[in-house]
Amino acid sequence: MAFKVKKKDEKKRKLTTKYPAEDFVSSGSTLLDVHVTGKRGAGFKKGTYILYVGDSESGKTFTAVTCLAEAAKNPAFDDYALILDDVEYGMLMDLEQYFGAKLAARIKPPKTFEQGLPGYSIESEGGCSESLDECYDNIEEAFDNGPCIYVVDSMDALDPIVDQKREEEDKKARKAGKEVGGSYGMDKAKMNSKRLRRIARKLKKTGSILIIISQTRDNVGFGFETKTRSGGRALKFFCHLEIWTSIVKKLKRKSRLSKQVKEKDREVGAITQLHVRKNRYYGWKGTIQIPFLRGYGIDDIGSCVDYIVGEGHWTKNPKGIVASELNIVAKREDLIKEIEESEEKTLKLRKVVKRVRDEVELLTLAHRKPRYT
Repeated sequence: MAFKVKKKDEKKRKLTTKYPAEDFVSSGSTLLDVHVTGKRGAGFKKGTYILYVGDSESGKTFTAVTCLAEAAKNPAFDDYALILDDVEYGMLMDLEQYFGAKLAARIKPPKTFEQGLPGYSIESEGGCSESLDECYDNIEEAFDNGPCIYVVDSMDALDPIVDQKREEEDKKARKAGKEVGGSYGMDKAKMNSKRLRRIARKLKKTGSILIIISQTRDNVGFGFETKTRSGGRALKFFCHLEIWTSIVKKLKRKSRLSKQVKEKDREVGAITQLHVRKNRYYGWKGTIQIPFLRGYGIDDIGSCVDYIVGEGHWTKNPKGIVASELNIVAKREDLIKEIEESEEKTLKLRKVVKRVRDEVELLTLAHRKPRYT
């Protein structure tokens, strides 16, 4: 017998964060928004720090910059500086093509460039942080100058100055034929613990948002986790939201260039899994899956359709998906195209996702009399 939630219980339970939607910027994914905050269009809260940890090519940078694009079109963030500290020198794509003219005009590196360089670029010397010490200095200076969204990409590309100096000394010793011993790493964890504690206070005071990206590493030590990361425990301790990303599978489509050539599988994207491991906004933890399409990015509408169908709210028949609230019956790709061409249908779709998510959430909560009233 299936468990059913009574109407009175549904009204009693609070299924969203207590903060208003204007305190948040969307993550760019409706699925992620409604799961981590319970609200549509509300992903990351002002005054908080988000930690993205993930495998290579699992969409960490793209997802973080998508958040900046959402902020660029949100009036509540008109006075925010949008900063990308591209330490890895990895954001080489056409920003305007992928994220729009508004973000391309507003995004900037942490330090001022030489006069005359248009738009976002790190070609000029000193544009982005060159050490962990400098990165934290840049973050604090950005907060002191006013509210901002600051993205660090990534923690793995930054070392404390003391480690950099030690490495130079070891290099000289090796060239001189001397033995070199010892290892590095603890200075980074210590600095993260010290500086993040101070930054946490400034985040709340300024209403800024900090996003730090970190790369996964194979866990070769003890324990059940197969993946780990560098940087120490402070990265998790001080964060308000921790998300781990990984690729579930590659998306392929059969196509051919001519009638004479046999159809081949062409890679067109990937399904990325987002695992929320820590959530101070609302408490929800779990996994969702989002398609990333080559030349496009996050397939927000496609992920919403897949989620609604996966939870059994929309059914399928020989003609396709029965999207009852939209009065549409169509194959998946045709349904997505029809929705994305209509703002009204897109809004309805997101409302359906929110309602389905609430129904699922109610089934997982303990329906007991509150202990403290």
